[in-house]
Amino acid sequence: MLAALSGKTHRVLTAVVLTAPGAITQTGAITASTSLTVTSSTGEAITLANAGNTVAAFSATSSAAGTRGAVVFTNPNSGLTINGVTAGPVTITTRDGLVISQAVTAGDPVAPGAAGDGDISLTSQLGSITVNNTLTAYQDTITLNAVNGGITFNPT
Repeated sequence: MLAALSGKTHRVLTAVVLTAPGAITQTGAITASTSLTVTSSTGEAITLANAGNTVAAFSATSSAAGTRGAVVFTNPNSGLTINGVTAGPVTITTRDGLVISQAVTAGDPVAPGAAGDGDISLTSQLGSITVNNTLTAYQDTITLNAVNGGITFNPT
């Protein structure tokens, strides 16, 4: 099942909440002045990589019955606060500063985990990355890329 976001006219919304029993993709930009919360209730992929996305804060869950889908989010027009992600592989790219305020957990959480199912890749093109909570990739890789900034760790 596919839930798609589409449209040519864009309205600025404060908080956007999307939940679908399947994969979630988009064909139009998302503008949310406070937050975007996305859930695939069946653990399918969430792919929101439109060049027009402008979101202040993002959270996502793609997890159900032992299945965790990939989360890909691109926010090329502003900075971003991550308010938590639980998924398979996670790839998030933003233009300005990136702040991780809630935990990002990727891959199979059952010990010892499964290699290759939960890499985390977080990129800030023009700003810094501030890690204020945990990043967990069970038997996988965490990549932080502050292209033109620094990386600060303040986990709780």
